[in-house]
Amino acid sequence: MTTLNTLQPSQNLDSNLKSKHNKLPLIQVFRGIAALLVVAYHLTIRSAELLQQDLLFGIFKFGYAGVDFFFVLSGFIIYYVHKQDIGKPKKFKEFISKRMVRIYPIYLLITLLILPVYLVGYGSEYKTDIWVIVKSLLLLPQDEGIYPVLNVGWTLSFEALFYVMFGAAILLKPKITSIIFGVWVLIVSGMFICELQGIELTNNILINFIFNSHNLEFIFGCIVAYLVTAKNISYGRYLMLAGGAWILVSSVNNYVYGEFYVHPVIAYGIPSTLIVLGASAYDRIKPSNPPEFLMYLGDASYSIYLTHFVIITAMLIGFLKLAILDFIGYQVAMAVIILATVAIGCLVYTYIEKPMLNYCRRKFVLKARTTT
Repeated sequence: MTTLNTLQPSQNLDSNLKSKHNKLPLIQVFRGIAALLVVAYHLTIRSAELLQQDLLFGIFKFGYAGVDFFFVLSGFIIYYVHKQDIGKPKKFKEFISKRMVRIYPIYLLITLLILPVYLVGYGSEYKTDIWVIVKSLLLLPQDEGIYPVLNVGWTLSFEALFYVMFGAAILLKPKITSIIFGVWVLIVSGMFICELQGIELTNNILINFIFNSHNLEFIFGCIVAYLVTAKNISYGRYLMLAGGAWILVSSVNNYVYGEFYVHPVIAYGIPSTLIVLGASAYDRIKPSNPPEFLMYLGDASYSIYLTHFVIITAMLIGFLKLAILDFIGYQVAMAVIILATVAIGCLVYTYIEKPMLNYCRRKFVLKARTTT
């Protein structure tokens, strides 16, 4: 996860967008693929840490790109679904209810479920710090080098920040919004350029969070949503191919040859933008018909994203302590972990996230809609 865990990120389609679900199925497919890439990435990293072995020679180290994809996708979805709400303060309550209901309940549940593991002495000691816990629950940015209780929660902090920014666009007059967003984008872009040059302007956690280069990827997503709704783009498949090729070349450079390091926003954020633009443009002209299981993986991607790191870590430790690797071998064990991780994420989606989401929408979103 998007979020990554990004991978980033990201979330299932908003209910308004799902009413047009048959128009953008490729977006749903790529969401599932991004979640699987983040799973493979974290399995590679955790396997290297705990077993001193890289999954398939480390070819999935580029799976971090799934987080960049989720950030771009989130910007796309929010603008695509809520662009008509900009400058309409009465829509704010419904907007913020939708967004919080979408990401927060299942995140809070999983965070509270794994918190006792740290409290009884397993895992990183700093995660028992009261301020780390409070910030984790409120999706506030942590100090440098500190992860939330649920590791992938750092991506959701950026999601929440973007919701605040977009919410401001709904609350305020368009002219004021243009100024605020213009200044924000300008500062984010300026700090990104400084980052590329190796210049650190400040070590203030809040400033670096609000103007972090990851925020550019949400902006990219908004631009994509504007383009596909304003223009008839007929070369979507070529954009998807270009984006995929870009990610491949960046990954080979960053993790194989390593001649020079390419920043994630350039290596993965820009090509993710091309993929989202190509997929959405293609489906708006001629909706595709991918297999249902790929569509389902897209639906379940948020639950997979939230649960995968904990499941991978637990299974690796369990396999190591029980000497299971000696019986079934490393590659088979990794395949079992991937299948189990995805399966558990899907079960969490079907039996926990989906019912919880439906309940919260009835309880809060519909209420917010009727009171505006």
